Amino acid sequence: MAIAGRTVRGAVARPMPGALPVKRAQAAPLPRLRRCAFRRVTVMPGRALPMYEADCMHPDLSTATSLGDLVAAQPVCAACTLPGVFRPDSD
Repeated sequence: MAIAGRTVRGAVARPMPGALPVKRAQAAPLPRLRRCAFRRVTVMPGRALPMYEADCMHPDLSTATSLGDLVAAQPVCAACTLPGVFRPDSD
């Protein structure tokens, strides 16, 4: 803070009355996927960083329905209400 050409050390900037503090954006943690007996997770090839793709193998384990990456698969898997699909140790 400069006053008439001088620098004051130790001065603290104070917020204006009624001003709201600015919150910094933080990266939200990824939601946790429950352990499913029918989900297949594979690493997508050809990338510098690993990226995972999720497939649903329900009901017969022979055909896969692509759910996309783990972020896109989370709402689909969270909405699943099929009995016996999730492993007992997932909760």
